[in-house]
Amino acid sequence: MYHKRGMIGSPRKPDTKNQRRRSDGSQFYIVSGRKYFDKGLDELEEANNYEFSAGQRQAYKTVGGAPHLDGSYTIFGQVTSGMDVVDKIVQVETDRRWRPIEDIRIKRVRILK
Repeated sequence: MYHKRGMIGSPRKPDTKNQRRRSDGSQFYIVSGRKYFDKGLDELEEANNYEFSAGQRQAYKTVGGAPHLDGSYTIFGQVTSGMDVVDKIVQVETDRRWRPIEDIRIKRVRILK
């Protein structure tokens, strides 16, 4: 799995003691992302010593995502409908730590097997 648009993941805890990059059980993110060109993906590969597969490159160039997170963060789900809501959330006002000024609550989640 990789960080294409719509994927749901968990950041590692923001401390230096978390060398194994374990996920944070109380936070998650939804990738809204942007589309990339080959040059940008090449630069990320070089900077992060990571090679994207052909499928990853295709997804990042067509649907977008957050390729800089690949190999470092845990993906555990995917938005299957409602990306329009995610796009609205991206537009809300945030503080200097990129947190929304007003909390945004999820009212309903459906887990698919």
